[in-house]
Amino acid sequence: NRNISLMLYLYLTTLLLPLVHSCDLGSYMECMFHQMFTTNVDKCTLLSEYDTCAKQFGCLAEMQQICKTQNCGDVCKQIITPPTFPPVQIDLFVMSRCPDAQDCETTLYPIIKEFKQYLHVDFRYVANETSPGKFSCLHGPGECTGNMQQLCTRQVYDWWTQMEMAYCQDTIQGTAKAIPNDFDPCITKLKLDKTKLDTCVKNNGPTLLSDNIKYQQEKNVYRSCVIWFAGKHYCYHSYGQGWIQCESDMKPTSILHDLCALYTGYQPDICLQNEAKIKAAKK
Repeated sequence: NRNISLMLYLYLTTLLLPLVHSCDLGSYMECMFHQMFTTNVDKCTLLSEYDTCAKQFGCLAEMQQICKTQNCGDVCKQIITPPTFPPVQIDLFVMSRCPDAQDCETTLYPIIKEFKQYLHVDFRYVANETSPGKFSCLHGPGECTGNMQQLCTRQVYDWWTQMEMAYCQDTIQGTAKAIPNDFDPCITKLKLDKTKLDTCVKNNGPTLLSDNIKYQQEKNVYRSCVIWFAGKHYCYHSYGQGWIQCESDMKPTSILHDLCALYTGYQPDICLQNEAKIKAAKK
C-alpha cells in the first residue's frame, strides 16, 4: 500500500507542478504525503483527504485538476464545481461625523474592499427623530445631512458605493467633521451622478433616515461605532479608549479570520490565503 501511495504521490506531483500559482504548494504536498502514509484506504477516499489539505493551503485549483484526472465521481463533485457563498451580514452603527465612526470605517474599508463579494454591509445611523421628518444628531444638523447623503448613495447605487462614500467623506479632508460639505468633492472623486444624489437627499433623505434609525432603536444600540457580524456584537470603538468589548485584536488578518469563521465547510479562496498568512506569521 505504501508503494502504491508513493507512486500515486509522485504521479500527482507531476500533475501539480505546472499549476503552481498562489497556493502554498510545498505545504500542500507535505500534507498529502502525510495522508498517504497514515491512511490505508483507496485512492478516491485519499483524494477526499487531500481536499482537506487543499483548503488548508489554498490549493483548490490544484485539487480540482487532480479530481478531473482520477475519475472519483461524487468525491470530487463539490471540488470541481466550487460552492457558492451566501454573503456575511455586517451592521455598522455609526454617526457620520463621529470620530469613532471614522476610525471604524477607515479600519474596515480595506478589508471590506478585499472581501466585498462575500459581504452585505448596512449602515445603521444613530440619531433621533424628534417629530416626523425632523431629526436630532449628536454632532449637529450637519451630521443628519451627512447621514442622508450616505443613505442616498446607497439608494441610488448600492451598499459598496455607500461604503466608498463614507470612506471618502472620512478621508478626503482628513476628518469626518468636513461632512456634509465634502459630499460634492466625493461625488466628483467617485464619478457619481450629482443630480440624482442631490435630488434624493432633498426629496427622500428624511424618509430614508427615519426608516434607517428605527432598526438602530429597535436593537437598542445608541453608541457609535458599534460593529455587528452576522447579527451579533463584534466590537465597539469608544472615543479616548479605542477598540473595546471586541471579539478580536482588530488586526486585519484577525478580522478576516473571524468573517471567514462564519462559513462552515468550504471557504472562499481569500479565507484560505488569509489562514496561510496567519500561520506564516506564527512561525
